[in-house]
Amino acid sequence: MSLVYKFGGSTIRSASALRMIADIIVNSLDLRFVVVSATYNSTNELEEIANAATKSTCHSKDLIASFLFKHESLARELEVLNFCQASFEQFKLEAINYCDQIHESLEVSSELMDALYSLGERFSSVILYSFLKEKLHHEVEHLDARNVITTNTRFRDATPLFGIIERNLTNLDKTKVYITQGFIGKTIDGRTTTLGREGSDYTASILAWAIKATRLIIWKDVGGILSWDPKIHDGAYKLSEISYDEATLLTEAGAKVLFHRTMNPLKERSIPLEVKGVYAPTEHGSVISNKPHGKILGLVETKKQDYSLLSICGNKLISNASINQLIETEINNLHEYNDNLATFKINSQRRDSLLEKIVQIVTHSFDS
Repeated sequence: MSLVYKFGGSTIRSASALRMIADIIVNSLDLRFVVVSATYNSTNELEEIANAATKSTCHSKDLIASFLFKHESLARELEVLNFCQASFEQFKLEAINYCDQIHESLEVSSELMDALYSLGERFSSVILYSFLKEKLHHEVEHLDARNVITTNTRFRDATPLFGIIERNLTNLDKTKVYITQGFIGKTIDGRTTTLGREGSDYTASILAWAIKATRLIIWKDVGGILSWDPKIHDGAYKLSEISYDEATLLTEAGAKVLFHRTMNPLKERSIPLEVKGVYAPTEHGSVISNKPHGKILGLVETKKQDYSLLSICGNKLISNASINQLIETEINNLHEYNDNLATFKINSQRRDSLLEKIVQIVTHSFDS
């Protein structure tokens, strides 16, 4: 059993979405770990709870009650609330305790924020586990990720201790499927940490590394990595195959495709990563491995307060005649340029015309 799955918060929005995720899990062979993020927007809600606690315990407790109600409603719709209730009550008491400590100190320390953050993934994993186990009677085990993901004490951006993690996993039953949480870990002395915002991808890659998985599959609401965000422009291409370095290039350029540290453990042991869509689970997604795409990867837009950064990502951009011509016409707007990245700083009036030119260049690269 050597597959690792990860389901992100954007796919965990409703009871129907969780049923779809459960169906993917039940119909999978050779699965070892399922890593889940918090339900949609929960991490932001937990930050709101923490900030409220600096001013008023009453307001923070109201927000905790709303957070609890959201997850109780989800569990109720899946008909597993009775199985989740004891865990939910424990999580509620933890949240109140953390908020009391925040209120007493009048600040949100990184350590307390990490402890509060952990509740999001713990809520979602308990619901998914209970549905699989109690309603679908699927053989799975629930695992607190903090018992295996050991980290240093850098709260909110912890570094995993790979040797200890690999040793921790030897104590687990290799024949069982474990439902666990992304994003969270624990120090050697037992304090909760997190791997950084959006760090659930990284958790999945760490587990894949530790068990020498045959493949990691990250499930999203979009069935692969696209050449650009469809919200920027229509007609985006799916990147069928790219390399670890190319995926890292996209994340460093600002593309919201994967957590930036995800690639390193996979690259070390040549473990392929596939990004697939929960709405079309049988369709091929985007595979990240040692095999490079070798062409322009796509474009990334980073919006600032009064301007945008438009970036072209790819291999050997310096030798691309179309990009060199674009740079000549936009030299006053050139923000950064190297062999893999050309970035233009542009105001809103010029944004659309430059975007069209970049789309044409990227499209030509895919069609050639």
